Amino acid sequence: MSKFKFNRFSLVVLIVVLILGLFIWSLFPGSPVDALFTPVSAVLEPVQQGFIKIRTRLSDTWTAINDGVGLSEENRTLQEENAKLEQEVRTLTAENQKYQELKDALKIKSAYDDLDVTHASLLSEGFSDWFDAFRIDIGSSDDQRLATEDTIAVVDSQMALIGRIQSSDLSSSKVLPLLNPGFVVSGKVNRTSGAQVRVHGDALLKASGLCMVDQIPENSTLTAGDEIITSGEGGIYPAGILLGKISAVHRSSGGNWAELEPYVDFDSLSDVFLLIPETQSQAAETTAATTD
Repeated sequence: MSKFKFNRFSLVVLIVVLILGLFIWSLFPGSPVDALFTPVSAVLEPVQQGFIKIRTRLSDTWTAINDGVGLSEENRTLQEENAKLEQEVRTLTAENQKYQELKDALKIKSAYDDLDVTHASLLSEGFSDWFDAFRIDIGSSDDQRLATEDTIAVVDSQMALIGRIQSSDLSSSKVLPLLNPGFVVSGKVNRTSGAQVRVHGDALLKASGLCMVDQIPENSTLTAGDEIITSGEGGIYPAGILLGKISAVHRSSGGNWAELEPYVDFDSLSDVFLLIPETQSQAAETTAATTD
């Protein structure tokens, strides 16, 4: 039995050696064995091509995986750089905003040398018609002049009237806007010998973002498009502060009145400026010195 196994093994070895020898012989040009292997090669060629395609696909897949890993790392790097750039932009934007606020304050100060200009920000961005007033982030602990009962006008960076300080606590102040029905200011048409009028808030017009203009002289030629500024009458508000433009004029036997569209954009309002007369500043300093 063991002799049979040995002979079978020897036979397999002999066949393998013979095939290898014939294969090597077929490599020589003009070998008769080459003609013998040609049909075999034709049969094995599709199998060989299949293995080549599989190897190519595996190679391409591996390359794609490596490229994907590289792209992922590159993407992370770009995201980190983008985050740093966004932070730099935010920082520069904040610095530019502070610079713009100072420049606007200086522009207002140059227009009114007898006023002390103080900057403040809204405690909540924007302004809603549902509220009759809004608060800013400056109070009597920041500036003792806010503790007085004198009227302090509040304007935007373009010197357009927003309203006035209504009340103050230690850390904040309430601003009464000119859209409020309780707000009244003396105005005039911004032209030579322009008529003097009264501008005030109105409950019905407020919903449309408008103010009412009345007490219009009968001989006045007030028309849509006329610019209205503060007249300075009564000494409450400085003269020349921008109020808005007339959007419509209504004439009747009971008296003429008009609609005013304020220059202030209450929806995007975020920064304001307080116009404090220097006489009021001196009074506040005197009061503080007396208290001390």
